[in-house]
Amino acid sequence: MATSLRPVAVTQADVVRQPISLGWLWSANGREIWYFAKPADGPAGTWGVHLASGAQRLVSELWGEFSPSRRLIIRDGPAPQSTVIHQRVTGTKWRLDRTGEGVLLSPDELEVAFGVRVPGSDPPWMRPADIYRARLDGAERTLLVRAIGGVVGWRDDGRLLVVGSESLDQPRTIRALDRDGTPQAEWPLGMRVRNLQISPSRRFLAFVVVLDSPAANGQYVLDLFSGTRARIPGPSSVRWLPDESGLLIIPAQRSRGRGFELWRVSFPGLRLEELVGDGVDLESFDWRVRPDGSAIAYRAPRSLHLRTLTWGPPVPPL
Repeated sequence: MATSLRPVAVTQADVVRQPISLGWLWSANGREIWYFAKPADGPAGTWGVHLASGAQRLVSELWGEFSPSRRLIIRDGPAPQSTVIHQRVTGTKWRLDRTGEGVLLSPDELEVAFGVRVPGSDPPWMRPADIYRARLDGAERTLLVRAIGGVVGWRDDGRLLVVGSESLDQPRTIRALDRDGTPQAEWPLGMRVRNLQISPSRRFLAFVVVLDSPAANGQYVLDLFSGTRARIPGPSSVRWLPDESGLLIIPAQRSRGRGFELWRVSFPGLRLEELVGDGVDLESFDWRVRPDGSAIAYRAPRSLHLRTLTWGPPVPPL
């Protein structure tokens, strides 16, 4: 069922009245927002605030990158380029060595992928990376490809998606790789691509082409199976709606008021609809969509407090 975004009234609220750092996230059920805090009367770690009641609780004494199900926490390991994965329920943990800049979990959370940069004096983005795929415990580690680029996600058929090129003067492509590294499909993107967003079904990719020719620059959605692409309004910051009925768009420039507009572009029809005129005043485009698609949360500028903007019925409290 498509998410209805035609609001009768839009509700905004401050949900955390203290500076919040990067990395905050929604709980899996959308009833809480989780963030790092070190309160005077409690331990440092992951804290959650319940949107309906305002109650705060300690979620975990660990802080890191949470898996989509929130059952795993990924943290930097003690050794350079190592990763430690924690299971929240059992308390077990294990270390993966030589994972480069960090690992990306598969949707079923049974595998990881990562890129290890080739040593050199050039900046990291100029150096090739060896792209690996392995089981969650690091077993069956397999080198798939070397490219100037990195892993961006997984297609819904389980193939790994890698964006990159063989040299800096070549356009970037996205490749869907089999388990042995064989490209099953490859689609051109552009010379320089930014803001890659895999859709919830893992069938589409939203991305921006910059510093290319005027005709090529812009914001697009690519079908990861057919290679068909469509241009969407930009430049802007985009997020997929959970049911994939469209994308939410915040233009890169402020409106005539003090905030940013919020738009919805339907998908696949690409019809543009304004939701909020200038009511979204956010910090560095740091915003996330609620798992049920009924709201967004974002950090306010200067104060860095967390705010929500809601246009649909709230998730019932527990």
